[in-house]
This record gives sequence, C-alpha cells and structure tokens, in this order.
Amino acid sequence: MTIDQVMKEIDKDIVFYKTSGGGVTISGGEPLFQHQFLKNLLKVCRIRSIHTVVETSGVSLWHHIKVIIPFTDFFL
Repeated sequence: MTIDQVMKEIDKDIVFYKTSGGGVTISGGEPLFQHQFLKNLLKVCRIRSIHTVVETSGVSLWHHIKVIIPFTDFFL
C-alpha cells in the first residue's frame, strides 16, 4: 500500500479520533522492518494532528528508532 492508501483508511475514522482523543496504533509483525514507510506515515499523521502509537519489540537499528521518535506520541 502507499501512504495515500493507508491515510484513506485512517481518514475514515478521523471524526472518532478528534472527538475521543484517540488515534492510530501501528503494529505488525514489526513495523520497524519498514522504517522508511513508517516514518513517512507518522509524519503525515503528525501533520494532520492524529495521535500515534508504535507497538514494537525495539529490535532494530537505533537510527531507525531515533528518526521516528519526533513523529510518535507513544511506544508500546
């Protein structure tokens, strides 16, 4: 899927996110295996003020984790 395709799915529930304070949880498998896509998706969510959670084992290169920190509200 592309970022636009994923955002179309996320946008279906945008009213819920805005009224409940909820947001998007990205899990997997391991989302950091696709770190570049993850970073870009999180950036778009941040621009749209959508709360983000990344569920990860943390088994990744530190650089891959470090670059998504500014765009992630919470880690599990």
